[in-house]
Amino acid sequence: MRLPHLFSPIQVGPLQLKNRVVLAPTDVGLTGPEGEATDRYTDFLRERAKGECGLLISAFSSVWQQQRVLTTSVWHDRFLPGLASMAEAVHEAGAKFIMQIADMGGKNVIEPYAPSAIESELYAQVPREMTVDDIHRMVEAFALGAGRAKKAGYDGVEYHCAHSYLGGQFISPHTNVRDDDYGGDFERRMRFADECIAAIRDVCGDDFPIGFKFSAHEHLHGGVNDGYDEGEGDDLHLRIARHMEDLGVVYLHVATTSSTLMRVKGFVECTHPSVPPMYIEPNTLVGLAEEVKANGASVPVIATGGITDPLQAEEIIAQGRADMVALSRSLIADPHWARKAREGANVVPCIRCNFCHTFVVMERGGVQCTTNPLVGREKLSFAKTANPRKVAVIGAGPGGLEAGLRAKEMGHDVVVYEKRDVIGGEMISGSIPSFKWDVKRLAEYYEREVGMADLDVRLNTPVTVDLLRQTEPDVVILATGGEALKPDVPGVDGASVVSAIDALVRWEEVDIGGQVAVLGAGLVGYEVAWYAAQQGRSVVMISRRASEKVSQLKEHGTNLALLIKGVRDAGVEVMAGVELKQIEEDGVVLAANGGGEEFRAADNLIVSRGYAPRKELKAGIAAAGLACEVYEVGDCMEVRNYFYAINEAAHTVREKLA
Repeated sequence: MRLPHLFSPIQVGPLQLKNRVVLAPTDVGLTGPEGEATDRYTDFLRERAKGECGLLISAFSSVWQQQRVLTTSVWHDRFLPGLASMAEAVHEAGAKFIMQIADMGGKNVIEPYAPSAIESELYAQVPREMTVDDIHRMVEAFALGAGRAKKAGYDGVEYHCAHSYLGGQFISPHTNVRDDDYGGDFERRMRFADECIAAIRDVCGDDFPIGFKFSAHEHLHGGVNDGYDEGEGDDLHLRIARHMEDLGVVYLHVATTSSTLMRVKGFVECTHPSVPPMYIEPNTLVGLAEEVKANGASVPVIATGGITDPLQAEEIIAQGRADMVALSRSLIADPHWARKAREGANVVPCIRCNFCHTFVVMERGGVQCTTNPLVGREKLSFAKTANPRKVAVIGAGPGGLEAGLRAKEMGHDVVVYEKRDVIGGEMISGSIPSFKWDVKRLAEYYEREVGMADLDVRLNTPVTVDLLRQTEPDVVILATGGEALKPDVPGVDGASVVSAIDALVRWEEVDIGGQVAVLGAGLVGYEVAWYAAQQGRSVVMISRRASEKVSQLKEHGTNLALLIKGVRDAGVEVMAGVELKQIEEDGVVLAANGGGEEFRAADNLIVSRGYAPRKELKAGIAAAGLACEVYEVGDCMEVRNYFYAINEAAHTVREKLA
């Protein structure tokens, strides 16, 4: 069998699972206004069960009525019909289903309550301290929520104490500073969990399995890297695991807390981020699960946190680092990740860009994904058309390849034209730095898809109006990308000046040199500066923006924090609030706002001042009056990122070429 460890069965309490692949609790923003189940959320779950996950764990399900519902509700009997329909859909598709029961506590946005009324970067405001009566009512709420899960047909519940939600707030010495029966030493801080587990058993019986998700690491700001180290020692997470195992939980789901600094700047630089992005090594959190397992856990241990590659997931299980792997973003990107991994098929990769997290958690919308345009809309498809057409796709970057593959899937006669001698577009340059490993996997995915689909791709073929006039396509999809902008200064056409994309692709040919200046502090500027500094070069990044605005990029908070950390740790000097005045053969002349000029030595100037959409071909087609439909996707329409290129391409084809 391929991946024999990942696809071996496992016993979890009374549950026999067919494999070790778990859908992690995933808030996809598809519940109703009160947190009720919807057809879209049920469809999302059903598709992952059909994709052969052994176990699905529901999204955070609130046991107490929140002032602002973010996810599924289980605090009233009126939610039972919808919850039951979800459980039925998952079971019919062949998977087991566990409900995660939880409460936000101090992380509530409105009228928060917590074990202690403290100011914390985890909270948007100081919460009200819970009374003992409040605590008793909340214990009962957890038990009643579990009872509803059982009544709705779920196979068990997961008691959620991770990410500093209410259960975790009681456990942590950072958030629980009370001194009564529910706070103080370790045993008293665990009392809330003790009583919740006992109450769930009273309601549901001893044979109803209870799993446990918790933070094995608390990363906080202000010099406290691990909230668990506050007088507790390095092994607090191991004590928590042993304690809960003694209470009879059937698995240990090992996660983290990374502070959200909601009032300041989004997220902190973190060694163990809750949602690990591409700027940190893959499988970052697995070591925490490994510690718990190595400490003698006798129940299955679930590892999580950005696990994307099936071969690496197999290795995690084979090496005994964990017993199961919980995937969230990977299963957003490809609902059939498990089946494809088992078969050796081409898995749609998660590139850990965190767009899904941004859409759902930050913007309070429905889930969207860079590499899966149909997530959250599982009933849509690229069905065969009854009206096949001749389609020319111009450009073989992510947008062009997605358009070509989807149009071919729908039965159209498709040719993709690419002026370069290789497909991939800006995925080529974007995958060169070592910290962009995820983008390289995306490029490789498209390369395999093109081969399997036998897509007609014509390399070294610049497209002109005359070519289109000769080939007479019915539809032209422009995916020609953007053109790098140049600064309007003396010396810009000199031999030492190169665009960021050209520098990455032609690094050895350009001979970057030991001293490098990078003009522009956008996302690409940061990445190319980091890459150059990683190689031991002296790098200065030059920005017109004031210092306090240099790091204010439109990017997911965790991504941005770790990108900035990478640049700083690599030794890049950032010069803010300066203008480029002139480029000379051996350096650049700069002028600070309101100050005099300064010369900085540099072997090369890498320009990353942004891009302008390529519009020439569209204008030429219009001027020539060609009788074809023309659609733009990606950067040639508006310069943005892979998400827009891929999603616009897919939905343009689905809607316009049906």
